[in-house]
Amino acid sequence: MKQVNEKLKQSIVQRMLPPNNESVSGIAKESGLSETTLYKWKKAAKAQGKRRCHPSVGIRVKSSPWSSKRQA
Repeated sequence: MKQVNEKLKQSIVQRMLPPNNESVSGIAKESGLSETTLYKWKKAAKAQGKRRCHPSVGIRVKSSPWSSKRQA
């Protein structure tokens, strides 16, 4: 079994998740890891909520000039 360090594993998982969404089969061929292993990593990352934020997520939206009382 091929041993992978944690830093490499995290970078591979990030490539599989949004916004990159690289194919598991492509990464498997490139890395020499099995697709099964990569799918397990991806599933575990999703379960732990380790999705990399898209840059647009950090954009702040101005709040409405109306208070919640006025909007009603």
